[in-house]
Amino acid sequence: MGSKVWMGLMGILLLFSSAVWAADAGGLSAGMAALQAGKYKSAIATLTPVAESGSADAQHALGFLYYQGRGTAKNYLEALRWFQQAADQNHSEAQYSLGLIHRNGHGTPKDPVLAVKWFRKASEAGIPEAMHALGYMLDNGQGAEKDPTEAAKWYQKAAEESVVDAAVALANMKSEGRGVEKDPKSAYQWFEMAAGKGHVEASYRMAQALLRGSGVQKDVEKAAALFKKAAQKGYAPAQAALGSLYKKGQGVNRDVAKGLDWYGRSIENGSALDQYNLGVLYAEGKGIAPNPQEGLKWFRKAAEKGLPAAQYKLAMAYLDGAGVEKDPQKAQVWLKKAGKQGHAAAQHRLGTMLSQGGELLPDQRESLRWLREAAQQGNPDAQMRVARMFDQGQGVDKDVAEALKWYRLAGEQGRVEAQFRVADIYDRGEGVMRDYPEAVKWYLRAAEGGHPEAQFRVGERFADEKSLSRDLHKAADMFNRAADQGHVEAQYRLAKQYLNGNGVEADLARAAVLFDKAARKDHGLAQYNLGLLFSQGVGVEHDDAVALRWYQESAKHDVVDAWNNLGVMYAEGRGTAANPTEAARWYRQAAEKDHLDAQVNLAGLYQEGKGVARNESEAWEWYWRAAARGHREAQYKLGRMYAQGKGVEANQTKATDWYKRAAIQGHPLAQYYLAWMYTRGLGVFQDNKKAVEWYGKASEQGISQAQYALAKLLLEGKGLDKTDVEEGVKWLYSAAMQGIARAQFDLAMVYLQGRPGYPAQPEKSLQWFREAAGNGVMEAQERMGLLHAEGADGVPYNLREAARWYGLAAQQGSGFARLRLGVMYSEGVGVRRNPVRAFMWVTLSLDRLPPGRDRSQAERLQKQIYRALSRAEQDTAKQWIASWRAKSGRK
Repeated sequence: MGSKVWMGLMGILLLFSSAVWAADAGGLSAGMAALQAGKYKSAIATLTPVAESGSADAQHALGFLYYQGRGTAKNYLEALRWFQQAADQNHSEAQYSLGLIHRNGHGTPKDPVLAVKWFRKASEAGIPEAMHALGYMLDNGQGAEKDPTEAAKWYQKAAEESVVDAAVALANMKSEGRGVEKDPKSAYQWFEMAAGKGHVEASYRMAQALLRGSGVQKDVEKAAALFKKAAQKGYAPAQAALGSLYKKGQGVNRDVAKGLDWYGRSIENGSALDQYNLGVLYAEGKGIAPNPQEGLKWFRKAAEKGLPAAQYKLAMAYLDGAGVEKDPQKAQVWLKKAGKQGHAAAQHRLGTMLSQGGELLPDQRESLRWLREAAQQGNPDAQMRVARMFDQGQGVDKDVAEALKWYRLAGEQGRVEAQFRVADIYDRGEGVMRDYPEAVKWYLRAAEGGHPEAQFRVGERFADEKSLSRDLHKAADMFNRAADQGHVEAQYRLAKQYLNGNGVEADLARAAVLFDKAARKDHGLAQYNLGLLFSQGVGVEHDDAVALRWYQESAKHDVVDAWNNLGVMYAEGRGTAANPTEAARWYRQAAEKDHLDAQVNLAGLYQEGKGVARNESEAWEWYWRAAARGHREAQYKLGRMYAQGKGVEANQTKATDWYKRAAIQGHPLAQYYLAWMYTRGLGVFQDNKKAVEWYGKASEQGISQAQYALAKLLLEGKGLDKTDVEEGVKWLYSAAMQGIARAQFDLAMVYLQGRPGYPAQPEKSLQWFREAAGNGVMEAQERMGLLHAEGADGVPYNLREAARWYGLAAQQGSGFARLRLGVMYSEGVGVRRNPVRAFMWVTLSLDRLPPGRDRSQAERLQKQIYRALSRAEQDTAKQWIASWRAKSGRK
């Protein structure tokens, strides 16, 4: 009711008198006498047993004493208990007091509905002050639906019982035509009645009516007199009005100085709003020099007059220690005053303080009450805090659906954290039905508001392969927004997009920067990927030591790939000294977590006996575990083990089966060996057509042995529908270029001799004979020796070079080269003549020459040279021959 007269707590005492003297019975009378005499402790002691015996008057009196803290500590709960007992016995004054308790929220949460209930009971029992209070509640829609008509009815009843505040309220309604028919005359009469009883506002309103001639004949001089009467009592509006009259010379002699004086008094003595506004001017320096101390003075004046905005300002000054000594307790007092008048910011601040403790003792129940009041007025901060309390079960039972209601309200006011939580609740289906479209709508709002987690989640949805709205470009945009705010997972996801060029142009350096940011915030996968980049020199300078460090950091997060890569680094000595034992430890750790590469790597160590004891069976076990889950390298390795009988009993059928599994997955060596098995009918039926198919697949992947084998099959056409010389030469050339010596020789022969449908190209053959000879092909070496000996086909005549090539071929067991070398040593052609060495090479040629002209020549030459040797030379020659045969296995 603002500045209007309300029945205060001392007024409650006055209500007792008539009932007390009427009761005048023993302890009640004595107790009430003690109370009236100010002997409060004695009053409590005397009245308590009377109240406990059921006396409503005594119960009401005790309620007053506990409420006021007279003779005892102030105790709202105890006061409420005694008021309630008396009111339940239809004690009308207690019913009125109980209404005040519920309206003001003392000892119980504010409950306007209950307040209206008890005011109505007291009003119906004839308590005038209750009638006024009920009228006020109905007039302002507090605790009941706003009903000016009924409010006017109760104001009228109270006014007729001489409650001057009710008379003024009724007069105001009649002057405005609100709830009753507009009746300025009747309004003036009620103002006049109240003014006659000293009601200052009524005098002011009478003066206003006289000034305007509303409901009464206009009389400016009388109005001025009434304004002056109210102004002299400190009523600020009257002081301001009087100042205006003096300034204009209306009803008084014009006197500007007096006018300014009354204006000043109006601010000093009244008009809380004016005082508050002046405080704001001083505090914020609007139009005048800033003066916080002066501003605080005016805030205090306005606060003491009940202006909630000023009370809030004063409370904040006590909280911050701004212009006054910091005092949370005083701040609480002023926050409560403002909060009780519906000041949302004060309610929110008070609720926050009570929730957190520190400045005040925590009281979650009281905190929720204040916060809910602020939230209901649309304060978004309060809505957020109430939502969190229900969301997290702080001081209340957890209730996500209730939290959602408040989050939505805050979100509608632009609170991005609330928008995100609304989205999250719908996304997870917490306490509500899961609703993806609604979740996405709120995620988008929060994302546009700059919420990094919302931006990340929207990015996730755009990146989701299963999403109908998949858009990697939009995903990258959202990830980028979140990443710029330090969102670690967004930095990682965006780095992956830049790494792979998904939705953005590939940028390895940018990917490395983003991985680095996330890695430094301990993101395990980012650390692993950064290790990969340094290991490969991608987007950053190659540095195995740095790669090793990031793998080690990632390994702490149980990133199994990092464990395997650490094994590789230690096995290969990259970024650290080679350490097979440490490699085996990391491989095993990853392998036991079913990391397929690690299982294969560990099996390899068991095969080689590095870092672990050599154990083919253990190797087979690890290969099998990876192979069974489709790892093609493991399948290939199992094929080799079965083919060679290592770690398992040899089984060509199983070997072929594992080769085929790996080959189907594109393993090039498995494709080569599978083709090889088909050419020989090992583990499968012999089938050159299938061999050509698998040799072809391996050849396309650059396996030189497969290219050579494929070329031979195509050139020979064995088991095929026809030969394919052109295709065969193509693969023969490819194998030759990769250094397959036999392919080089065969290619030289094709160029030398040609094939059906493929003409000879002798000019190309020499290059490949030379390549093959240099790579140790005996036939090519024979050919090069012959060409140099004869100076044929563009090869310069050079017997020394011929002897060198014959010597290389002879070492490999060429009968032809041995015979030619023997002849050269016998005749001293291209080499120094040496009959013993000539005899040795001719004799050794007979070990390899088949029947024919060359063999006959060798036999004749052997006898001829032998006869020319001395006995000692013969013995030496025989020793050399024996030694050669022993070393070479009688080649």
